[in-house]
Amino acid sequence: MAWLSQHIFTRRSARIAASAAASVVCAVTLAACGLVPMMAQETAAAAIAPITNTARIIGYDLQLLSRTIGTSAAQGAVAARQISTSVNQASATANAMRQQAAAASAASRQMAYARAPVSRPRTSTQKATARAPAQQPVLAILPAETLKQLTPDQLGLQNAAQNEAFTAQVREMIFWDIEGRTGTAMAESESHLGSTVCRTFVQTVTIAGATEKGTAIACLDQDGMWRLSF
Repeated sequence: MAWLSQHIFTRRSARIAASAAASVVCAVTLAACGLVPMMAQETAAAAIAPITNTARIIGYDLQLLSRTIGTSAAQGAVAARQISTSVNQASATANAMRQQAAAASAASRQMAYARAPVSRPRTSTQKATARAPAQQPVLAILPAETLKQLTPDQLGLQNAAQNEAFTAQVREMIFWDIEGRTGTAMAESESHLGSTVCRTFVQTVTIAGATEKGTAIACLDQDGMWRLSF
């Protein structure tokens, strides 16, 4: 029995030793064959793969962002050129409008000097007064001090209103307004001394809210000109 027990122990020890030796040989063999580094490489590759993919995605996004920025910059340059063109066109339009306004202002002053004729029918006496020639002298109806305060344009309008009143209907008021000042001219009444036609003329000028008024009687001479009588 003692021999049998010793034999069994010896065989069990041998199996354990063989198993340990096999493990050692396996480890040595794996190291010798390069299997352990290969496993490490596979593990590292598996760990690096997501990082590599992320890097590729980031690189693609950067390229896309670069192209987007380039496209936006080009569009911005086009928009800037369009804005510059619009500004230049607006400036040219404004200059043209200023020139048109200046021309319209000059035309308005010229039109103010020449009033459209009245289409209402006139009497034979009024037709006779229409023969007043263009050389009709200006009649001093308003005070000289008042006339000195008028600008050349305003004085021209006042004289034109006076000339129009020579042939206008009785009590038809001729009105002018320029540069904040106004004036009127009117034949207030008409009378006859034999074959001579006389009219009472009334003129006003308003400067800075103050109105100056002048009244005079003028008669039509045989030469067709109006002359102050009284």
